[in-house]
Amino acid sequence: MVKKRKKKNAITLLALVITIVIMLLLAGVAIQMTMGENGLIAKSKEAQKAQVKAELYDTAKLSYANLKAKALENGEASPQAELALSTTEFTNKYNIVGDDITDKKGNVIDTKANVLNVLQGTVAGGFSSGGTSSTESWPKTVGGVPILEDDKDKMIFKLIVKNNTEIPFGSYDNSLSEIDPIEVDYGDGEKGEITDLYNLYYKQYNRGEYVLKFKNVKDFGIAGYEDFEIEILQWGKILEKNEENRIIIPNVSKIYEPEPDKIPIYYISPKLTEIPEWLFSKKVTSKVMSKFGSNNSIVSIPEGLFKNNVNVTGFDSVFDSCTGITSIPEGLFKNNVNVTSFSGTFNGCSGITSIPEGLFKNNVNVTSFDSVFSGCSGITSIPEGLFKNNVNVISFSWTFYVCKGLTSISDGIVEFAKKVKEKGGNTHGMFSNCTSASNYASIPDYMKY
Repeated sequence: MVKKRKKKNAITLLALVITIVIMLLLAGVAIQMTMGENGLIAKSKEAQKAQVKAELYDTAKLSYANLKAKALENGEASPQAELALSTTEFTNKYNIVGDDITDKKGNVIDTKANVLNVLQGTVAGGFSSGGTSSTESWPKTVGGVPILEDDKDKMIFKLIVKNNTEIPFGSYDNSLSEIDPIEVDYGDGEKGEITDLYNLYYKQYNRGEYVLKFKNVKDFGIAGYEDFEIEILQWGKILEKNEENRIIIPNVSKIYEPEPDKIPIYYISPKLTEIPEWLFSKKVTSKVMSKFGSNNSIVSIPEGLFKNNVNVTGFDSVFDSCTGITSIPEGLFKNNVNVTSFSGTFNGCSGITSIPEGLFKNNVNVTSFDSVFSGCSGITSIPEGLFKNNVNVISFSWTFYVCKGLTSISDGIVEFAKKVKEKGGNTHGMFSNCTSASNYASIPDYMKY
């Protein structure tokens, strides 16, 4: 009887130990499920973060929508997206601290760049660098157009035809008379190949919208007229050719992702009302910068537009004849320490009224300012120290040609130019036709003719 009782007690004790072990294991599992890296609490926090970010986007979108509605009501152009971040309805909830957007407690929610890109319709949610990647989900929708994974390497445009018109595919460049075949889907059922960009292919389009797809692009061009606009949905895979590519696209009204590295794009008569600050974020090794030619709708330049382009050596003709631009951010070129030429950068930008004194202070390697402000008739004065750090300059040819708004030309600028001349540099026509300047008569003739 005693033995049986002992055996029973032993079994009971063993069962108790097993029960305790199981309970400890279950407790561990429960703790892991709750407290672990992928636990309920972590997932709850992530969900809260997502909700907070979604609320941020909704507030920004509402703010921007109200601004656009007011602009439409007043017959004005669509406002810049960044203005949505300065409205009362936005600032009552959020603060902008450097490149971050925080709540009123100082908690960082997202970056300013991401929110602006959401407003500009880049993606439905946050956007950091743009372009296709291995982590993207397919199909995706860009600008209301579904894009399949099979098309991820293609350059894709939305063509908006306003009036029945004929569009020439080509670039008028006889050096491109023979190219590797570009596979083309013209968006209206016709498909074909482009093998010669000099001898233009004229394609008839009726009024409407079309999705154009191009594969195996290295050099490419479209001749521009006023009867259509182009939205760039995807750059795809452009075959590199050491920055000698000629990608020429007219009448661009919207761009949905950053340009590829090492490929300069020539925007002919663009219809852009604003330049996305992230447009050149991928051009980290590029030496040649893209160009916006003959645009009157761009009114401002984002200060951080060139912040990632530290290897660029030339900003030649980047904003040539962009007459709508009224101001230049002082820090626009602060990161571009390797640039050697600003030839024609703001040529013909007649809307610019002033030049920041520190605009070129970090560009110590510049050798040419040829025609940089030529035709900028709205400029009334030149900062005394504009070129004081540019000790390697050898050419000021036509720098301020026909700047008829200048009321005077500072002695410091003239003396700096004299030293360049004395060292064998070129100052030919530097102040030619700046006849409104009060001291124009005293300017050396070699700077006027």
